[in-house]
Amino acid sequence: MKEDSDHHGDQTGARIRNGSEPDNARVYNVSELRRHSPASQRKARHRKSFIISAIVVIAVLVLIVVALQVSLKTLKRNTDSLLGNDTSTTIQGKTKAPQNDADQMKQGIEQFAGTCTSGWMDVDVSSQLPGAGAASFCKTTQVAFVTFQTKAAASMDGDMVRSQAPNLINQYTGSKVEVDDLRVLSNDQWMAVGKTKAMKGLQQQWGGKLEKIGSGD
Repeated sequence: MKEDSDHHGDQTGARIRNGSEPDNARVYNVSELRRHSPASQRKARHRKSFIISAIVVIAVLVLIVVALQVSLKTLKRNTDSLLGNDTSTTIQGKTKAPQNDADQMKQGIEQFAGTCTSGWMDVDVSSQLPGAGAASFCKTTQVAFVTFQTKAAASMDGDMVRSQAPNLINQYTGSKVEVDDLRVLSNDQWMAVGKTKAMKGLQQQWGGKLEKIGSGD
């Protein structure tokens, strides 16, 4: 019996000396090799790239959503302005009004109010509006405008124009004009009064502040 034990002990020692290892140790080493193999590293890199790509896509989608929201708000604001949902709106026009040239003012207004077939009627308003320059009225299209010598004069005389415009238009046209369909468009040193559609079109061209008659704005 002792010889058998010594024999087995010698065999075990021989295996250890010869560098042999238990079966479970060889399995562990194979697993380690698989984990660190090129294929596993490629999978890890692919997984990392996928996560980064997903984050980038999500970020881009968020930016697109934000941009769409801003665009929709801007579109709604412009639409409300065109439809007259605001009692007072100010926008920047495409070109500056020719406030120093009465004839060009008339031509510009006709592009949106229509041709003044009755002919423009120049009105002297210097007694009512000391700081006024040119003033003219069209009976056909029921539109009028007045220019001012300075911005201060336009500011001081503006309320007078707003309050008197409906009466003056009715007086010169010989027919009653609905106040709800009148708008005042003003900017710097000029004011124009006319029907809503015409004044909105003129606002897109020359800019300015569009108000309801008698709104007090």
